[in-house]
Formats: sequence, structure tokens, C-alpha cells
Amino acid sequence: MPKENIFQKIKKGLSVVAQVIITAPIKLPSKIVQGAQYLALLLGLLDSISDEEEQEEEAEEEAQK
Repeated sequence: MPKENIFQKIKKGLSVVAQVIITAPIKLPSKIVQGAQYLALLLGLLDSISDEEEQEEEAEEEAQK
């Protein structure tokens, strides 16, 4: 398993924070919850983009073999 870089650690931490805010059992201000929802959406998009890039790199490596 490759070592996580700082970007991946930040993404993971922000994802946890967003999940905690969204699922909090207490009533939070709506702007905070909306911000957490947008953050979760953004992180999901970043994950899908990075997954696609990794798959393309793997396909290129296999094609070179």
C-alpha cells in the first residue's frame, strides 16, 4: 500500500469533519450544515477525479508492458 501524501490526509480529515457535522444529533445552524454538505460533495468529486486519473495511469502502464 502506497504511503499517503499530505493531500490525501487532508481530504480524509475534511471528509470525517463533514460527516460528523451532517450526522450530528444536535441542531446546528443551517449554514454550517449546508457548508458541510457542499464540502462532502466537493470531496466526493475530488475522489472520483483522482480515481479516474489513477485508472488511466494504470492502463498506460499495462499498455507499455
